[in-house]
Amino acid sequence: MDKEALLMAACVECEAEFDIEEPELGDLVSCPECGLDMEIITIKPLELEAVAEEEEEEEEPEEEDDWNE
Repeated sequence: MDKEALLMAACVECEAEFDIEEPELGDLVSCPECGLDMEIITIKPLELEAVAEEEEEEEEPEEEDDWNE
């Protein structure tokens, strides 16, 4: 039964193949070989897209609470 929840993926950068367990649309996965972060953009067929470093950084800056003072 667990095999249905595993899908084979390939890194968009180094083409390393790896399994993704229970993939869901929008999940982030990292390549076990090169470490590239990718987002699952479709399930059937499984397609991954590299996450731009800018997108990751956009989530971090939440320290701008000075306007509340």
